[in-house]
Amino acid sequence: MSSAGTTAAPRAALGQLPGALCNILNNPADTTFKSNWAWANLTSQHEFAIKLNAQYDPAFVQGIDSTISSGLDYAGRDVNQIFGRYLINGTLANGEIAGNANGPNPSNPGVGFGPYDYYQDPGYGKPNIPYSTALSNPGLAMTVNNFGAGNIIVKNPNTGGMTNPSTYLQSVWAGAGVPNNTERFFEDGLSSFGVEERTYAGYLMEDIGSPSNHFHANFGVRVVKTDLTSITASRPNRPPTSAQPPGMASTPTWYRWSPSAATPTCCHR
Repeated sequence: MSSAGTTAAPRAALGQLPGALCNILNNPADTTFKSNWAWANLTSQHEFAIKLNAQYDPAFVQGIDSTISSGLDYAGRDVNQIFGRYLINGTLANGEIAGNANGPNPSNPGVGFGPYDYYQDPGYGKPNIPYSTALSNPGLAMTVNNFGAGNIIVKNPNTGGMTNPSTYLQSVWAGAGVPNNTERFFEDGLSSFGVEERTYAGYLMEDIGSPSNHFHANFGVRVVKTDLTSITASRPNRPPTSAQPPGMASTPTWYRWSPSAATPTCCHR
């Protein structure tokens, strides 16, 4: 799942607008498309199983039916969860970094944190991130009916690029007349993880006797080994396309031994 979002400003409480501002929510002159962001939540799960069974009817006891059964099972399950955000390089043609106002150097605020921006808001940073209004880019505006406020202007998700988060921030810049094709996906290492489960199993069983022998009994044992590997969050510099990168991993193992024996049953006529 991935998402891109935006809000339009300003907002107003119902019934509190003077007459001169009664159309503030549907007037293009009062609409700025702000607060843009994009993120992705990518999850995959795969399962598989392989089974092999065999039977053999020995004749080591004359006149008594006997069957030896055995089998091997191998199964696995992989779960991979990648959460991250799309960022865009805010470096302008003159070398300044748009929208990055949190660095330790006031004259060059992007020095401490790099040039990539997440939250695209025209009110953040100096210089501002390029932005659009309903007047500067009318193609972004779409009027919808709000049940409480009537007609309001919102950003058109199709013309505004919100249907594709991987290019949405680039659309924000392009809509403001500043081409920028540097949008990238950055994984959030604190929220991403991978789990691998592998199960190995085998059994051996002896069935002896049948209705014609007037008794039946069986004896067997089954062994199951399960390995569970968890790839945890602390894995810096993981490329966004890497499925199983090196990281902190733990692999607990469980064994289950299941001997079994059925009470012999005898039949008389």
